[in-house]
Amino acid sequence: MTFESFIEAQSFFLWSTFVIAMIMGAVVNKTNFCTMGAVSDLVNIGDSGRFRAWLLAIAVAVLGVVVLEHYGLAQPGKAFPPYRAGQLVWAENILGGLLFGIGMTLASGCGNKCLIRIGGGNLKSVMVMLVIGVIAYFMINPFPGSDQTLYTVLIYKWISPLAVNVGASQGRPLSPQSFTFISPLGQAVGYAAGKFDPALLTFGVMAFLGVVAGSLLWSVLSRGFRIEWFSSFGDFIGHLVGAILMGVGGVLALGCTIGQAVTGISTLALGSFLTFGAIVLGSALTMKVQYYKMMYEDEASLGKALAASLADLHLLPNALRRLDKVQPQIKGLAGQGLPFRGGRV
Repeated sequence: MTFESFIEAQSFFLWSTFVIAMIMGAVVNKTNFCTMGAVSDLVNIGDSGRFRAWLLAIAVAVLGVVVLEHYGLAQPGKAFPPYRAGQLVWAENILGGLLFGIGMTLASGCGNKCLIRIGGGNLKSVMVMLVIGVIAYFMINPFPGSDQTLYTVLIYKWISPLAVNVGASQGRPLSPQSFTFISPLGQAVGYAAGKFDPALLTFGVMAFLGVVAGSLLWSVLSRGFRIEWFSSFGDFIGHLVGAILMGVGGVLALGCTIGQAVTGISTLALGSFLTFGAIVLGSALTMKVQYYKMMYEDEASLGKALAASLADLHLLPNALRRLDKVQPQIKGLAGQGLPFRGGRV
């Protein structure tokens, strides 16, 4: 396909992104595809259905990228974000993944699910989106009147020496773009701060807008649009903390349950596999800890609940647990919500 000007080509690219994202938003809303829900089903009721759907999405993505790369139609080594970067930032992948997994559980869903819920009328997710966006923006961009970002202030000095040089190619911003839903929220904040200057529209911003539009369209057509708000102040605080952790963790790990666990793994990047594992672990542990805290109430300190949760996941000897094992037996909640929170996933 040939275009007469760069502006015409860019316009086609951005609107194509919007249309594809809109289809994705509608499909995800209709099918109730949710990565946190997949972990919840597996951990709480032993149902692997949605987790297998997630793995299928990963497998299809891997196959697609391998075929495209074989025929020279894609260059994953030059993708943005730079999954196959010259350095393996394993500590950032693991820490960012853990923070993201904890955050998405506290906030009742990952970045993609947050956008889907907004399209369905969930006002809680609007707050989550705004907080993620602001945190993600300042993780990358300097604070006003400063040359420091949130990343350089909190993380860079102690974590950067841990990176390992693997000699891979470095991605560039004008190279192939990936679907991810944390950095684009930060880009959307920059777009709004720039008074919606069309020059600031990016692949990520159009993907973000498209997913919300697609979800909204399906919600209206299926009559599933419902206004939802926080049930309590504790619910608000949980979502707020979760949004902060997702903003920090998503940028630190270079992606989320879609950006790293699907798109990143499709490039077969080692860092993406590390992030995927860390996200699942962080989410599963948080769910277990919350359940033990609920079941044992005052008897279960955070340390005891964490030890019991690690033992349940076979990451700690069973002899070290201080709480008897409690296994949720709520089969009817598969796909509807967390038995210990009562929220929809």
